[in-house]
Amino acid sequence: MKEKIRRFFYGRYGIDEMYYLLFFLSFAFLFLYLVFKKYSFSYIFLLLSFILMFLSIFRSLSRNITRRRKENIPFIVMKEKIRKRKHIKELRIKEKDTHVYKKCPKCKEYLRLPKKIGIHTVRCPKCSKEFTMKIK
Repeated sequence: MKEKIRRFFYGRYGIDEMYYLLFFLSFAFLFLYLVFKKYSFSYIFLLLSFILMFLSIFRSLSRNITRRRKENIPFIVMKEKIRKRKHIKELRIKEKDTHVYKKCPKCKEYLRLPKKIGIHTVRCPKCSKEFTMKIK
């Protein structure tokens, strides 16, 4: 029996970060269905829950590994952008007395600058563009 299960899962895509998101959302919609069960629109939540559950299981059992990876890459990029924004907000609060965070006008990368009042010439480490920045 173990060998049959092992052969079945051989060559399948498996579980990734997008699987966890779809699975979590399906349970969230299932919870919303249970909360609003007495209303007629609650069946939309149940339907969405089943669709997302089916998608998550389909993705994990799929043999088309390259396509599933291509689907997962934009999700990982979006997740990383959100994580980076959150981290920068935390740093801004933590270092508000000593540093200032400004965006590069060309590449939009955040620059961490010492808090010295005046006009300064700054070079972006990512795109190497020089520009002047006023710090209040």
